[in-house]
Amino acid sequence: MRSAARDAVACGGAPRDLGLDQGAAVRTAVRAARAKLPLAARLGLLRGAGARRSSRDALRYFPHMSERLAGLARGAGVSRATLEVLLARELGAEGGACGAQAIALAPERSGAGPLLARSLPLSGRGAPWFLRRSAPEHDWRSVEVALPWLVPALTGVNERGLAVAALVFPPAPADLVACAAPALLLAQDCLQRCDDVQKAIEWCERRPAGGRAALLFADASGELAEVAITGSERRVRRARDGVLVSAGDALRIAELEKACAAAGALTPAALGALVADGNGAHAVLDPSATTLVLDGIRHEAALGA
Repeated sequence: MRSAARDAVACGGAPRDLGLDQGAAVRTAVRAARAKLPLAARLGLLRGAGARRSSRDALRYFPHMSERLAGLARGAGVSRATLEVLLARELGAEGGACGAQAIALAPERSGAGPLLARSLPLSGRGAPWFLRRSAPEHDWRSVEVALPWLVPALTGVNERGLAVAALVFPPAPADLVACAAPALLLAQDCLQRCDDVQKAIEWCERRPAGGRAALLFADASGELAEVAITGSERRVRRARDGVLVSAGDALRIAELEKACAAAGALTPAALGALVADGNGAHAVLDPSATTLVLDGIRHEAALGA
């Protein structure tokens, strides 16, 4: 599926229309994900308490994303309950946003403009992700990498020069008490609504979301920040020596920081290779140019859907 990822899926209009466009384009992949679920979940007969809570809180705090999910279900020809189960997995250890890492560079470390790179998941059959262009009604356009069965992007950049990479980590039970809407949804909110890092931070600090995640941001001015989400807690981390790394544990962060320091100035290609950690699957975003490079091909956010 990696070659197919080079052709962007165009999604535009109202929230439900955005989902309809996506569902129709990636129907086969969505149905393949559904086929891997337990029979009761595939039939929509049993979502489980976690999926029910996740769906309820997503509808309450992310109504536009919930509408987009409904359109995705209709476009793909699957039940909404099935997609709610798949979304709820992003609160745990088996979600598609888990096990990743991301690196943001300030201009002085790239030798050019700011950069943001994120590793991408691979399965035994290749890449489960696809390239998407979102042109939401009344909001910013963006180009993104997403999983077919999810509304929120794994990484993307919008036409105003805000780039985000979203990572999800296994939570503790306490991280789901206040809210069970997956924090991954905040990434899409920020792409649609925010034009710089500070506004994205403020949005994440105000909005309820659950689980444990990290959203790494870079904007066209060169500002970098990570918003670490642990249940209702938000912690903002800034770059050190022009580098900001997000990963699943402190040891891995230290390893990547050391590799960046040893490398000196990092080109987009070198940064992508570093964050991919040998598997070759990664996206590199340039906020100042509002572009995303995937499979060696450059895509511009401003083109819209």
